[in-house]
Amino acid sequence: MRASTWMVLLWAGLVGAAHGQEHLDQSHPAAACIAVAEAGAPELPEYPFGLYKEGVEGKVKVQLTFVAPDKAPHVKVIKASDDRSFEASVLLHVKQLRVPCAQASDLPFVLVREYEFKKDSRETFVLNNDLERAKKQEVLRSCLKHRTGLKIPKYSSAARREEVQGAVLVTYRFTSADEAPSFTVTAPPELGLLQEATQEWFAGMRMPCYDGEPFHGRVVYKYKFEGDAYGFKPGISFKELLALSSKSRLATLPSSSVDMACPFDVRLTYFMPYRPNTVRQVGDSDARRKPLLDWFADLLLQLPKDAEWKVFGDSTTFQVPCYQFK
Repeated sequence: MRASTWMVLLWAGLVGAAHGQEHLDQSHPAAACIAVAEAGAPELPEYPFGLYKEGVEGKVKVQLTFVAPDKAPHVKVIKASDDRSFEASVLLHVKQLRVPCAQASDLPFVLVREYEFKKDSRETFVLNNDLERAKKQEVLRSCLKHRTGLKIPKYSSAARREEVQGAVLVTYRFTSADEAPSFTVTAPPELGLLQEATQEWFAGMRMPCYDGEPFHGRVVYKYKFEGDAYGFKPGISFKELLALSSKSRLATLPSSSVDMACPFDVRLTYFMPYRPNTVRQVGDSDARRKPLLDWFADLLLQLPKDAEWKVFGDSTTFQVPCYQFK
């Protein structure tokens, strides 16, 4: 099964050259490690029991400002339901939040969250997580410019001669409108020529509309020969992805998706083993799916060594079915 499954990858070799870019979600580095400070503490606010029994629903929207990785955020309530019990529950919860992976240069980190309490479940759901920040960053990203005026980097002549093609990830941070960003370029070893060319190219990027707050972003540059194709075939399934995982990794897969409002669609951009994969829900969002999304973020496909570069930086959308392992 495994030998045939990895053939979900597709490639061919023709002449000519083409390339493009794909900007990924502009998530702040600190957003990747938001966690409760006390081990075992609830990851979401508790539904006030009396209001749950009465069937009362509510929403609370807060702005959280993290100024240190090991300190509670400053909290501003933007909007809340009439019953103050919902607000009290949220305030008690967010005091437990920390961003342990944040660097001093990443702070302050401002996050807007909306919590929803629904009567058909005792669980609380996070809605519109960081939505305002995402909208703002999309505007800033749209003004990115290269000093040469070119939209995308030129295909390295050395890479073309050596027939090197593939995707390269750039993770960057702007702190000025007229200075080069700090950035890292990641790619499999086989793509060294493309990595070097991208490194030289991105040093010329500028953000003229920079507004004073550090801007973090990621972009994938894709280089390929015209008429060629590599990466995931359309329609790859949940089952096929699992078949490409190791047995030890499969042993840690959440045992059921039944309580995750299944089925649901997931978008995965593959970067392992060099970086965690980017994984997001497509369509509706449900906090109960987080353990499975985290599992896919660390998914390392068992592929032949010479096939790894063909899926690095590529994206695929698949449906998670309702499953339950006995």
